[in-house]
Amino acid sequence: MEKERMIKRLLRSMGAGETYCGFQYTVYGITLVLEDKERLTAVTKLLYPEIARHFHTTPWRVERNIRTVVTVVWKKSDGILKEIIGGPDPERRPTNSEFFERICRFIQGGCCPDGEEQEEAAFVAEENLCELTGRICMRLLERGRELENEKEENLRLRKTVCWMHDLIWALLSGRRRELLESAEEKRTE
Repeated sequence: MEKERMIKRLLRSMGAGETYCGFQYTVYGITLVLEDKERLTAVTKLLYPEIARHFHTTPWRVERNIRTVVTVVWKKSDGILKEIIGGPDPERRPTNSEFFERICRFIQGGCCPDGEEQEEAAFVAEENLCELTGRICMRLLERGRELENEKEENLRLRKTVCWMHDLIWALLSGRRRELLESAEEKRTE
């Protein structure tokens, strides 16, 4: 149950909401893979049918809905998350099985726990999640500062544009006055 809660929190932090059908399928699938890594070797023959039986649906729907979650996470991911789920080619969206494998590796802290190592792996997973959350928060703070700087720059630019508008208007008004005065002089001559 603790693993499931951690997986849900991780997926939500990556941008996947529980409103997606595939969210629950993905959580359950990752839980199954964490129990037995061999399920990754035959995703379509072992993993999807097992998830489908659990949720009373078809393996094809499971695959499609998980793919939707992976796509959503991929599109909403920034550089930090793509480091985790991107693999060797950060521009290519991972397949469902690649996504499962990478998320499981992240949760397990890069190790495959069994027996006594499970408690340590849970600690490493929690530490990884905390580090990920910290990195995301730092990136959001940096982006907030960038936006604040952009806001200040926009305000300066707006003031400059207003000043230039007033100057041009004054010049045009003055030139117009000169033209009117010269036209008046010509008429009087």
